[in-house]
Amino acid sequence: MPMETRAKNFGYKIQADWFLSHRDSIRLGNEFHSNQLDDFWPPICTKCADMGPNALINLNNATRDRVGTFGEWEINWSPILKSLLGVRYDHTMTDTSAVHGYNDKSFYANEANIFNALNHERKFNTFDVTALTQFNPNTSSQYEFGYARKNRAPSLYEMYTWSTWGMVMPMIGWFGDGNAYTGNITLKPETAHNLSFTAEYFDPEENEWTVKVTPYFSYVENFIDVDRCGSSAFTCRVSQPKNGFYNLQFANHDARLWGMDVSGGIELYQSSNAGHFSARSIMSYVRGERMDGGNLYHMMPFNLKLDVDHQLAFWKSTFEMQFVDSKKDVQSIRNEVQTPSYIVLNAKTGIQWEKVGLDVGVDNLLDKQYYYPSGGSYIGDYYTMSINSTKFPNNRALPSMGRLVYVGLTISF
Repeated sequence: MPMETRAKNFGYKIQADWFLSHRDSIRLGNEFHSNQLDDFWPPICTKCADMGPNALINLNNATRDRVGTFGEWEINWSPILKSLLGVRYDHTMTDTSAVHGYNDKSFYANEANIFNALNHERKFNTFDVTALTQFNPNTSSQYEFGYARKNRAPSLYEMYTWSTWGMVMPMIGWFGDGNAYTGNITLKPETAHNLSFTAEYFDPEENEWTVKVTPYFSYVENFIDVDRCGSSAFTCRVSQPKNGFYNLQFANHDARLWGMDVSGGIELYQSSNAGHFSARSIMSYVRGERMDGGNLYHMMPFNLKLDVDHQLAFWKSTFEMQFVDSKKDVQSIRNEVQTPSYIVLNAKTGIQWEKVGLDVGVDNLLDKQYYYPSGGSYIGDYYTMSINSTKFPNNRALPSMGRLVYVGLTISF
């Protein structure tokens, strides 16, 4: 089944910095991004019942132009205190032309006619604000507190995909979950209110250790998620399959997210004969919920990465352990698959001679069978043209890659 996408992207960015004094500096800028997209599916034959004789037009001359103007004011109040205030305004314009199916049969023509009769032009005005304060009370600690208001206008696929036919909808989606999607031209832009606090502690003299902790909270107005299609939806009245996959339409819902990131490093041992040994670690956890109930999709469970590094002259090596907890807080609307916890070991070593580097590594050293929490559903052996097949229900996570051995050569000029 051929599916062709042709896009044109262009734009510019202009930024200027002014150092008004030892205390104040200002940045001003303007940028423009333009995206034009055609997504069409040529017929597979001229006399086909459902997939010919014409091309299916999924997106026809869909455009998304965004012009933004921003400014930042950085103030160094004293050697231990500074702040940053930033504002941004974006004007986003989207539009698309008429569409049609492979032929004039009713399941194509009815929806195409409804979509073509709509006013496709949308305009979004969004305002971003960033406020950050950094405090360095001594030589061994640093604190940051920040607030940010961030916006995102909906994408072309989220708004302008139009068909709800059982063959077309499963072709729409970039989530790897096997579900079927259709657009919603009435979507509103997302507006996220983010609060974060960072505390960092470090060795002021030898730089032998560092610890950084960042808790955060976000409240998102009109978060772009999905609803299941049903008889109550105006543009998505298709029935649902009975195998765990679902027909979904993009929709706005308020949401909240919170979590914490923790990172650190420590020097372990150093000598002229044995070399330099150090360790680094990163831990993170995030939780996301819709305000009307239920979990958000693709939320990563608690995970930890621990690296032990060694360096001796021009020889560097790293041994890495990745731990990921079991994923049980899944989104029921998409029938997101739960995954068990796992530990994966990786190792790599490399030698650098001036401008030539040679690296050798092994990922998943023990060839462990595991499932990445955001890997999606395994759909590699079911009939992808229809999600109604009950032979392979949506109850299997996508297996992650087994043992991988790689060799790399880098030459710098």
